[in-house]
Amino acid sequence: MIRTRQYILAIGDFAMLAGGLFLMITLRFGYHYHPGIVADHIRAFFPLFIAWILVFFVFNLYDIRSINPNPRTIGRLGMAVLTTTILSGFFFYVQPDIGIRPRTNLLIVSTLSFVFIILWRRVFYLLFASVFSRKIMLVGTSAELVELKNHLDEQVPLGRVVWHAGTVSQVVEKHDIGHVDLVITDTIVPEDVVRIEKHIDARVITLADAYSELFAKIPLSLMNDERAVRLAVRTRNYTYPYITRIFEIIISALILIVFSPILLIAGALQKMEDGGDMFLRNHLRIGKDGKIFHLQKIRSMVPHAERDGIKWTEKEDSRITRVGRVIRKLHIDEVPQLWNVIKGDMALVGPRPEQPEFVASLEKDIPYYYLRHIIKPGFTGWAQIKFRYARTVTDSSQKLEYDLYYLENRSPLLDLGIIAKTIQIIFTH
Repeated sequence: MIRTRQYILAIGDFAMLAGGLFLMITLRFGYHYHPGIVADHIRAFFPLFIAWILVFFVFNLYDIRSINPNPRTIGRLGMAVLTTTILSGFFFYVQPDIGIRPRTNLLIVSTLSFVFIILWRRVFYLLFASVFSRKIMLVGTSAELVELKNHLDEQVPLGRVVWHAGTVSQVVEKHDIGHVDLVITDTIVPEDVVRIEKHIDARVITLADAYSELFAKIPLSLMNDERAVRLAVRTRNYTYPYITRIFEIIISALILIVFSPILLIAGALQKMEDGGDMFLRNHLRIGKDGKIFHLQKIRSMVPHAERDGIKWTEKEDSRITRVGRVIRKLHIDEVPQLWNVIKGDMALVGPRPEQPEFVASLEKDIPYYYLRHIIKPGFTGWAQIKFRYARTVTDSSQKLEYDLYYLENRSPLLDLGIIAKTIQIIFTH
């Protein structure tokens, strides 16, 4: 359902781009323009429109929670359109034999398309909330189920709770429920599933599967030893290690080569600010199976920032230098970690590597935390793109829930999606 909505939204965006193009032709050439003019512009613009849709994806404009054209999403859409306009202008500059000289036409198309897409997304959002939203029934009384209901009430695009029953008998006795797309229960008994499906034509899933499907995480309260063993076995039987390893080395090497001048400039500016080292020294992290390795990273804090012991980085941490605030915001300080990927200490995608001192404490306070170390830590990861930077034990617990989802659903396609999402975050944050 979510994918279908995203496809419909993308098709509508493309239609709005085409509408902007044809309205521009009408405004610039009048109603009696020559058919050849239309053909020339279609050949020039339509391939670019496909690239525009890809740029919209990079700017996270197809996240169903970002569809409503409010000031924040309109600003993001504006930046995306500006980016596509600049890239298109560059394309026309390097392809002088394209047959047309857009210049003003390109600006008109961009402006009209921007307005049309806002209107289209507003209409789509209204339809989305009233028509496309799944109707969900909850069956059970657990605290986790109540929490799920609260989450769904806050995020209507994911689904609408139409009825909450305490027991299966209440479901069976109720005769005027109407159509329901999904039934979520906190206890699955085969007989109960049969009874529910006999009275309601809907799919029945467990509470744990609902969190995984709707919110892409596995709550720690729903974890158990049996599921932990399944995760460990699945990871051990992962079937794409060599393919992903070759891909990781090539991508990491290319990024390091491209960013090397920026890294040198950032490191030099940091050294000029306080005279300290460009790179962190002896910055240890925990890797796969508890192996300790040296993490490569540009220093963003004052020298000897941890002389009084390791502690969480605060949002407005006074230890961060002026240059450090800039390179941390742009994630430049983390790019050297790609050398760890090439060496094999890390993967491109995986759980964030933590310092040994934190790991020792977190493994005591958070159940199943050790599962993060059954694969290599990642330069980016599912938890990194779904949750903010962890500054407390509670934050680390919530990030672990996303790491567990990644362990259970790990695949090359998911890795590619995480990498694409990481690019989105760099552009939108």
